[in-house]
Amino acid sequence: MRHSRGFLEKKFDQLYGRASKALQTHDPCKVQGGTCFSMREYPENHVNEPFCCTGCKHLKPDGCSVESLFCKLWVCAPIDNVNKQRRLGRTQYSPLFQELAAIREEARKYDFLIWRGTKEESLDKAEKSRKGLS
Repeated sequence: MRHSRGFLEKKFDQLYGRASKALQTHDPCKVQGGTCFSMREYPENHVNEPFCCTGCKHLKPDGCSVESLFCKLWVCAPIDNVNKQRRLGRTQYSPLFQELAAIREEARKYDFLIWRGTKEESLDKAEKSRKGLS
């Protein structure tokens, strides 16, 4: 089924908004004093990189400068769940993981997921996929 660019853009915005809300609600990174929860608890996993996105061309001093759906749907393994009990984000028991997994599955249906891809790159990929060009 082919979807218009406008439809794809609305769908992307909806999924990005849901992912943003889930991350705000659960706050898995718990950034404090320029470091995240994982960096404070597991500094050996970071090798002089305070955040997972360090080195990304879209990272600016005040955060990400693009709407990357793939990045919104990824979290590193050690996160706190809403009950403040340490769990792994990739387990079926994490409410955040369940929300992000559902959004990720829907995003796959539209072929939106590009690692560190911008909204425009994701929309272009989805259009090409729908036309059978990818």
